[in-house]
Amino acid sequence: MNRLFVLFSFLSLISTQLQASDRRNLNRTIEAINAYLQTDVGRSCPGVDLVVSCGNGLCELDKFENEQSCPADCKPNVTVRSYNSIILCDEYHATHIPTNIEEVRDIVKMALAKNLTVKPIGASHSATDIMCAEGIVLPMEKMDRVLGIGQVNGVDVVETETGITVFELSEWLHEKGLALAGLPHMGFRDVTVGGAIATGSHGSSTKHHGVISNIIAAIEFVDGEGEIQYLEEHTADPDEFKALSASLGLLGIVTKVKLKVQKQFNLAVKVSYHDEYKMFEQGVIGQVEDCDYGQLNWFPGIGKFVKTCGKKTWRPAHREANNELLKPKFPKFIVNPFKKVLQRGACNNTIMCMVEKARYWQFKLQPPLVRKTWGKKRNRRNVVGPSHRMVSSHLTNDQEGFFQMDWEIAVPARRAQDALVAIKKHIEANDTCLPLVGVFIRFAPSEDKTLLAHTTSDGSDWREGEPAVFFEMPVYLPLGFSQQQFEQYERQFVEFAQILIEDFSGRPHWGKNRAWTFDLAVKENSYGANLERFKAVMNKYDPKGVFSNKFSKHLWPEP
Repeated sequence: MNRLFVLFSFLSLISTQLQASDRRNLNRTIEAINAYLQTDVGRSCPGVDLVVSCGNGLCELDKFENEQSCPADCKPNVTVRSYNSIILCDEYHATHIPTNIEEVRDIVKMALAKNLTVKPIGASHSATDIMCAEGIVLPMEKMDRVLGIGQVNGVDVVETETGITVFELSEWLHEKGLALAGLPHMGFRDVTVGGAIATGSHGSSTKHHGVISNIIAAIEFVDGEGEIQYLEEHTADPDEFKALSASLGLLGIVTKVKLKVQKQFNLAVKVSYHDEYKMFEQGVIGQVEDCDYGQLNWFPGIGKFVKTCGKKTWRPAHREANNELLKPKFPKFIVNPFKKVLQRGACNNTIMCMVEKARYWQFKLQPPLVRKTWGKKRNRRNVVGPSHRMVSSHLTNDQEGFFQMDWEIAVPARRAQDALVAIKKHIEANDTCLPLVGVFIRFAPSEDKTLLAHTTSDGSDWREGEPAVFFEMPVYLPLGFSQQQFEQYERQFVEFAQILIEDFSGRPHWGKNRAWTFDLAVKENSYGANLERFKAVMNKYDPKGVFSNKFSKHLWPEP
């Protein structure tokens, strides 16, 4: 554990941006963590050694790994796994990697003849069983071509296959002086276009299109009969187009889309640090309403938050300007000690709260923005760069073998402030601390462009143009716990989701959370009549259920 102390002490000493008081706070926090880890309470926790080996792809029986303690390494016949290896799909019969729409069509027709299901997958960044099914899995990685710029109904669009990542597409557009319309880029930049559309994934802006599903002008797909279909927004049946714009992979295999574009622009992004009372006195939306791009990282255990605010500017971009929020600079040697600290924190909230405090100070030491200065990349609080590079980040390579769960619930703007108060009350009651990135708070305008994206406006609490507010808790998942220990640990996060869904019209993100959250959302009528409207489109385009899976049965339980 001394290596953890050495790392943070070294970082604090070399920092030119931290004040002396901040350096002292960081060092005192690390000293406190190290001291506590030496106590009997700090040392006693199951699974501490398991976290070092589990996740390396080898089922090591001599290290007490087995299918129960380390399914990521030991579960057999895994065909598809989520990026964090907590969703493991082991019921697929075959894998086909198509290169064009004709191959997709032929695979669907073959599946129909053999009474099999088909499921396309992208970057597997979802943390639900939305990606699992029986039958045939279609990784779309080879359908990644950008086909050109054009127009649909007088609107400029880019035509692209759906296996390309949103960031790769944005880089292609950037070279031509263009960008996706609005600010629909996810915080994680390596999601595929098809996956982002299917799950209604979002960026963070109160002013601009924040959901990629909302900028679709045309869709090409293979339906459940193996037929190629093409729909344009201005001529298609509205319900059909809205359903396909966030289809959950249940209506067909989307092979190509035309997305609205605009001229590229730079964002001047500033990272600042605040006491949480500002969110409660001035409003959570008030923190970012003047920002074109805005997000908050709230560390409720210490009453602080980090604000990232980007504004459109004509100022030139800094050299190699980028966002590295999800790719912090930690030397390799610190990864395993950090896992052990978090594992012990899962047994004792005192440790977790100390690490949250250290993480906040590390945020001040190492802001997530970088640019090249005097020939070297440096972390800075103020950076100007191209829009897509400033709002998204690659994920650290050290994610492998690190198990985390993402709980994210969207609530409508009119309920957001009361929800914030409820979250704070819940966190205080459970002494919850969040050392990864705190509570992610992001935003996107509600729009009537889809049926099931969790930002869609439906005339109830969700009103056209008002922001949706996303409250996300990325949390560490411990290993080696008994079922009872794990349920006790996770209870605080389960209740977080329940509170937002039951009391604040919350809608869970389709690619995150646990399966039961969607059951609860259906029970609470979170989607209103849209759920049945979607089902009607599904019955038309997939009458035989070739794209159905266990996930769809959460939404429409069989009688």
